[in-house]
This record gives sequence, C-alpha cells and structure tokens, in this order.
Amino acid sequence: MHISQVLRGKYLYGLAVFPFGLMFSSFLIFVPFAYWLLSYLGIPEGELMMNHPNGIIWLVIVLAAMVTLMISGYILGWFLNAMVARVFLGWNAEKTHRVFLYSEVPNEWVKKGKKLTDSINTVNEKWAITRQKGKWSYIIKKGVLGWGVFMFFFMTIIPMRKGSEHTYFYFIWQALLWAASGGLFGCISWYFSEKQYMKKNNIMKP
Repeated sequence: MHISQVLRGKYLYGLAVFPFGLMFSSFLIFVPFAYWLLSYLGIPEGELMMNHPNGIIWLVIVLAAMVTLMISGYILGWFLNAMVARVFLGWNAEKTHRVFLYSEVPNEWVKKGKKLTDSINTVNEKWAITRQKGKWSYIIKKGVLGWGVFMFFFMTIIPMRKGSEHTYFYFIWQALLWAASGGLFGCISWYFSEKQYMKKNNIMKP
C-alpha cells in the first residue's frame, strides 16, 4: 500500500483492476446467495431478522460469506496479476515472487524523481513506529475505522435511493459486516507488513 505512492499511474491503476474488480464482482455471487439463504431458512424478505428464529443464523452466515468472497476475490486478483507477469511479460518465478510479495517493483514502474529504495526505507521506518503501538491498535485504526468505515459508506450509504426505507437493524448489521471485513483486512495487512519488516531487518520470530 505504501509502495503505491511512488508508482506511475498506469502501473498503479493497472495493478488494481483484477484485485478490486474481482473483490466487488464477488457480490454477483453473494447477493443471490443471501436471497437464497433467506428462502432456505424460511425468512420472509423484509422481515426484521431479530424477530425470526433463524435471523441470527442468516446474519452470521451472510457476514462470513461476504468477507470470505471479498477477500478471496482480492487475493485471486493479485494471483492473476502474477500470472499475467509470468505469461505475458515473461518474468521468471523469482522476479514475480520479489515483485508481488515484497514490492520490489521494476525501476520503470517508479515515478520520475522518486527512488524505490528511499520509499522502502521510509516505509520501514514508519512501520517500526507503527508496530510499537501494537497489533490491535493498527487493526482498529487501519482496518475497522479506515477500510471498514470507507466501505460502509461506499456500499451502504451511497447506494441508498431517495425515499427508500431501511430499518435500524439493517444499518446495524451492515456496520457489523464492514467492521468485521475491515478487521480481517487489518489482520492480513498487519501480517504481510510485519513479515516484510522482519525479513528486511533479519529479525527472527520469538
């Protein structure tokens, strides 16, 4: 995420097509599944979930399915980026591994006047400070409050039509959904950032 700040626009946006495209395309599977699950559990559409004995079951399954499909789509997108590099750009396995797992991108991808090594060192220094604040602090700030809140407004508030009516429960479960998604995003981001930091600084796991 930090390396993206020094990438040229065409590479930055090109790399985002598959991950974000597949992440949001997962709703083509999720939405029909959610409605099918309503029918399967015998829940009338529009009924308040808390009033139905299977409402909590539906909510838990929907939350898990949403997060799983979105994260799977995002990861699959990066896998496709790597496959494109291998097949169409002719990269070997080592170069593909270094670029997509450790952000050691080619020099031609970097903006003029920017140095990838300087950016990596800056990221390394910033992460040294971030990790001192703790894992859960990072997950809450970057995951839940950062990514989760953004997705809540983008996927819940913005698509609302004028005059449409939604119950308080709808907004509550949507907030829980994106908070959980943001938390998972924060966990994954922490894991890979920490892994790169420890590798770069030759730190052994305790």
